[in-house]
Amino acid sequence: MKKSTLLSLFSAIILTFGGCSESYKPLPSLHLKNKNYPNPEEISTLSFALAKPNFKVHTTLSRTLSAAFKEHMKYNTEKIACHLTGEINKILLSKGFTITQTFRSYNDMTFTQKRNTSALFFPEIIIDVEEKTLTDYVDNVPSATRGDLMVSARVNIIMLEPLSGEKIWVKSIPVDEISAPIEYLPNYEYGRGGSDAYTVPQELYPIATKLDNFFLKIDNDVIEATNKYVEQNEFEFLNDDIKRLKGIKRY
Repeated sequence: MKKSTLLSLFSAIILTFGGCSESYKPLPSLHLKNKNYPNPEEISTLSFALAKPNFKVHTTLSRTLSAAFKEHMKYNTEKIACHLTGEINKILLSKGFTITQTFRSYNDMTFTQKRNTSALFFPEIIIDVEEKTLTDYVDNVPSATRGDLMVSARVNIIMLEPLSGEKIWVKSIPVDEISAPIEYLPNYEYGRGGSDAYTVPQELYPIATKLDNFFLKIDNDVIEATNKYVEQNEFEFLNDDIKRLKGIKRY
C-alpha cells in the first residue's frame, strides 16, 4: 500500500445533524484556487462540449462513519465538480479550442448537439473509501473502534466523440493511495435529522479532514494534468478519427 505524502482526496461530507453543540465542529471550506491562463496563440478548428466530472464515490464504512460522512462527501464532491468544470473551461479556451456548451453529463446531450460538436471533454473520477476496523466491547456494549481508513482513486481525463460514444483520447492520472489510522466511539445517531449540514462531530474531525485533503489533491491533479497534456497539435491529429466516427453514425 502506497502512503501518500499528500494526504488529499476529493469528496467531503456534509452532516445533517440535529442542531449544533460544543461536540460539533464546522469544517473549513475547501480552499479551491481559481487560476488565470494565457490567451491562445492560435484558434483551433475543433470545438468541444464540456461535461462536469463523472464523479463516483464508493464507500465501505461502518454505520457510524457512513451516517456521519455521507452528506458531507456529497456536498464536497459537487463543489469540486463545479470547480473543475470552470477551471477546465478556462484551460481549453487558453489552448485555442472553442467551447460550445457545458452539460451535466453525456446523457444530457441531444442528437443534434452530439452531431455538431467535435468532442465531449470531461474528467472521470472514481474514489474508493474503505474502513478496516475492529470494535471493542465492554459488557456487550461497543466501547471503541480502531483500525485504518484506506482511500484510493482512479482518475482519467477523457475526450469522447459524442455521436458514436467512442473514446478517442484518454489520459490516466496516477493517484497515490492513503492509509490512515483511525479511532472513534461508535455512535449510530449521526446524521439523523437537523438543519446544520456543515458540521461534523468533533471526534471525527481528523478523519473528515484527511478525506477533504485527498479530494483537494485530486482537484489539483486534474487541473495540472489538463493544462499539461491538452495540446492543439495532438488533438488536431485526432480530427480525422472524429470525422470518420461521425460519418459512420450519420443516419
